[in-house]
Amino acid sequence: MSLLNSILGLGTEASPEGLADELHGFLMEGETVHVGYKLVRDFLAFTDRRIIIVDRQGLTGKKTAYVSLPYKSIAWFSVETAGSFDLDTDIVICAKGGTAPFRLHCSRDTNIKKIQAALAWGVFGG
Repeated sequence: MSLLNSILGLGTEASPEGLADELHGFLMEGETVHVGYKLVRDFLAFTDRRIIIVDRQGLTGKKTAYVSLPYKSIAWFSVETAGSFDLDTDIVICAKGGTAPFRLHCSRDTNIKKIQAALAWGVFGG
């Protein structure tokens, strides 16, 4: 199923330790990655302070955009579980200030409750 997820561009859960290694130099001192998801070359990491979106660009992926979204700047979020015929679950995060929402499509096996809990913890306080 992992190959199908990659082909469809769906996220799969990644190890917090592995993501922390990939974010070496970008994390603040004492910042901890709690949960994260890989999307082919890109990934999303939920830390104790923010959400970090990593977008590798170009053919080689050497050019990389790092987007930090502090929990306090999230206006709202939603999660949608997979139905009987759906291949994926969806997460939508909207930042304050009228920017376009960030959408993440994950495999139906993704622990959507864990993502919702990470978002709620960050947005509403842990």
